[in-house]
Amino acid sequence: MKANGKPMPRRPIDQEYLATLNAAVPLDTWQAICKRAADDALAVPASQPKRVKVKHTRQSGGNEHHALRQL
Repeated sequence: MKANGKPMPRRPIDQEYLATLNAAVPLDTWQAICKRAADDALAVPASQPKRVKVKHTRQSGGNEHHALRQL
């Protein structure tokens, strides 16, 4: 959305992406996936967040790479 509150027109690539996504995953299936993800996220008590292990490795060129792996 633009700063003036008006929505930006969809770019052709955006329209192509959404059409491809819609062809691959019907809307009712996508809604069920989103609902399940939200239900799963809400099922974890806020006082006990899921633990994630962070593994640090070095790639060639000295760039640091962070890989996250679920415990």
